[in-house]
Amino acid sequence: MSGTGRVKANQTRQRKITEPESVCEVLKDENVTATRFGPTGDDSRPLPGDAVVFVEGDNVGGKIAVGFLDTRNAPVSGDGEKRLYSRNSGGTIQAIIYLKGDGTLEINSGTDFAVRFNALQTAFNELKAAFNTHTHIYAPGPLAPIATAVAVPQSAADISLAKINDINVP
Repeated sequence: MSGTGRVKANQTRQRKITEPESVCEVLKDENVTATRFGPTGDDSRPLPGDAVVFVEGDNVGGKIAVGFLDTRNAPVSGDGEKRLYSRNSGGTIQAIIYLKGDGTLEINSGTDFAVRFNALQTAFNELKAAFNTHTHIYAPGPLAPIATAVAVPQSAADISLAKINDINVP
């Protein structure tokens, strides 16, 4: 029997490998347990209430969950785009990685920009060093015979707080 239903709960079962499973309600008070299959490297669990489609399989229990549908949040991505997100237990989206068709990667609907921090810091430090060694010559005019060098106050500017250590770009 193949069909659709709603996720009731998630669990794992240890067989030859640890298998992720979803308990799914297909009819009122009729449940099936299906092993969850998804892309390699995708460790995701659906939420209770998500729609599920399952097919017959040769595994113990005979059901394989092959797809899920978030029933609380409308799709956003366009053709050829990929959008990954996590949700809290109430189904509200919490974190988003959006790979857009125009080649941009958007994280958490951000409006700020990533920079190559090391190159920016080098240029900033060169500018700061030039500023910190700059002096002004004060020559008050013909009645004051001695010109005086006036040092510009040293800058303590620091951009290290702008660095995000856990996001790296090429």
